[in-house]
Amino acid sequence: MICTFTFECFKCGVQREIMRDNAGVDKARLKCSNCNTRSLRRIYAPVAVKQDTFVQARDLASLMPVDERPVPRAESNSELKRILRKHDEKYGTNLEVY
Repeated sequence: MICTFTFECFKCGVQREIMRDNAGVDKARLKCSNCNTRSLRRIYAPVAVKQDTFVQARDLASLMPVDERPVPRAESNSELKRILRKHDEKYGTNLEVY
């Protein structure tokens, strides 16, 4: 899992984002990109939570052959991904959610 860490320089105030794996960032090895000092402090920000459910269920009739019933309906993004994976396995497609 890749995480984004934000640091701010004590000396000049420039903020810098670092992307690293979940193990974290070794702060002792980082330098400010503006003034080249090692006086950085970590900035903590709240985590954004993305809602998974849709306001209205999505009818997926356009994905299925006419004779296939019942037509699947997705109530959430995760359910839509599950339905698309099953469709890919059955019909050999490679559908993605954007």
